[in-house]
Amino acid sequence: MEIQIRMALVYAGITQKQLGKQLGMSLPSFNAKLKRDTWTVSELQQIAKALNCEFVSFFRFKDDKII
Repeated sequence: MEIQIRMALVYAGITQKQLGKQLGMSLPSFNAKLKRDTWTVSELQQIAKALNCEFVSFFRFKDDKII
């Protein structure tokens, strides 16, 4: 997820520091969490909200069933 978050930041024109601040994290804390890649679904949804986009998480089966 680290790569996707970094790409989303570039696309949205937002810095890591700005996003960290919106999430209530210092830049060092944000960078550490980014490297550990330990985001919860809730945190990913908060990131999406801050980036003005949508986070979509689901399971897709071979028969195209989505859960």
